[in-house]
Amino acid sequence: STASSNVTWIGAKFFEAAVTNNNTEYRALKLGLEKASQACLTPLHVIGNRNMIITQLASRRPPRAAHLRGLHATVRRLADEIGVCSWQHHYRRYNKMADAAANIAINTSASHQVAMVDLSNWFQVTRHCESDLAQWDQALSVHISI
Repeated sequence: STASSNVTWIGAKFFEAAVTNNNTEYRALKLGLEKASQACLTPLHVIGNRNMIITQLASRRPPRAAHLRGLHATVRRLADEIGVCSWQHHYRRYNKMADAAANIAINTSASHQVAMVDLSNWFQVTRHCESDLAQWDQALSVHISI
């Protein structure tokens, strides 16, 4: 693949209240897009393991669940503002960094953010970086070549 990917920031958001998986996925994506906007990270290709959410955002089709519609609209607006180039579903087994980051938030009952220059306590997340990015690069090159 000629694509070049790198990770510049990792976020793990802890939600105290009981919320649905889709709600947490939308909220986490919102946080990531806000950070990408602040850091002027473009072009941006969004790759996620929640196919329903990726499909809804790519097709601009709001969710049926009323409690998710506001989040969907906010995320879609952010994506348009920063110019998301593509939305790609990626199987959870190739998204181990996200699972590891979520586990840190759950296990510590706290939200965390880290720039890739400060990784000393993040080995359980970053150890998946090479394999996840290889899969993402492959998916992106396939997606672009179609």
